[in-house]
Amino acid sequence: MSGDDNYDIDTGDAGASETVSIEAGQIRKGGYIMVKGKPCKVRDVSVSKTGKHGHAKCKFSAIDIFTGNTCEELCPSSHNIDVPVVSKKDWMIQGIQDETYVLLMDDDGEMREDLQLPNQSYTTDEDNKVSSLIKEYCDLLNNGANIDIYCTVISAVGKEKITDIRKKDA
Repeated sequence: MSGDDNYDIDTGDAGASETVSIEAGQIRKGGYIMVKGKPCKVRDVSVSKTGKHGHAKCKFSAIDIFTGNTCEELCPSSHNIDVPVVSKKDWMIQGIQDETYVLLMDDDGEMREDLQLPNQSYTTDEDNKVSSLIKEYCDLLNNGANIDIYCTVISAVGKEKITDIRKKDA
């Protein structure tokens, strides 16, 4: 054997995890948890006293961040529970394409046109309100109004959704 032997080394991209495990007793109101595979925002947490088996239990009342559905989860406070990795990013809205897709640009000039108006995928009152405001503000923009339109996109477990809309006079 010589020292010049070539070896192929396969490498894989681990990527970022979509969830992390956290002790249930550490999760507070306003935090996030996974309930039946869905990312949810915690609306309320109640902790029961330790029972005869020695575990206090946490009862989580939460809302699915993408559909608005109410969920509940019960877990011993000392056990781990999955928490989604949730990120939020602000984008400037450039317009609407095909009455469905929102044209977005970030601070670095990166463009996106793959995100649908909120009520195209799910129908909650909040989604309908955001969608209506996007259409209204884009109409103002198209009619020559000197405004900038911004939105917040929330991302978790491979899904994304526009959750907030605001306009500023340019």
